[in-house]
Amino acid sequence: MRAVINMNGDERSTLVLELVQVQMAATELRDRLAAMTINGRNYPQGLDAYDADREDRRQMVKKVEEVMAWATEGALKLMGEENA
Repeated sequence: MRAVINMNGDERSTLVLELVQVQMAATELRDRLAAMTINGRNYPQGLDAYDADREDRRQMVKKVEEVMAWATEGALKLMGEENA
């Protein structure tokens, strides 16, 4: 987050709240992805397809965790500036 708070921009509290909401939504998405059933019985074509779908899900979770970190770091940066 490279935003700088100034008199003509958004309020710091508004930006922090929006980043917290993004982080919360991303957390829910990550949890739903992690809970998604990938059952070997659904892959009669073999384990290669099963393993590929598990890896795809792992990569999606990783991307969502990057969004979570971005939102958290941005909110903390903005809150730190408020206290500076």
